[in-house]
Amino acid sequence: MGREKEGLAGLDQTARLYPDSPQAGEALFTAAAFYLDNDQDFNSAVSRCQRLVDKYPEHPLRKEAELMLAKTLICQDRLQAAEILLERLDKEDPQPVNAPPDEIRRLLAACRGD
Repeated sequence: MGREKEGLAGLDQTARLYPDSPQAGEALFTAAAFYLDNDQDFNSAVSRCQRLVDKYPEHPLRKEAELMLAKTLICQDRLQAAEILLERLDKEDPQPVNAPPDEIRRLLAACRGD
């Protein structure tokens, strides 16, 4: 696990040292995905996704980061926050990049207990 932690520190450092680079958003996204998928460290995943969304609203990975953020909020049982985010995403684009056609609506139904 030591190498993974070093890699994560490198990703955070890239985002911090080169904030105007497209790689900064990619580094945040990659770190968030790792925290979510491997560590189940939801707080770290949320903070990286939120930083990408807030600092890089035009980044090509923004929609994917918002979808990952919504999934992470659901894992944290923060259903109302996830629902608000998913509703906005659905209105903006019901088919975000790399999402199955009904994924947003399925996640919304889960938040609502449907």
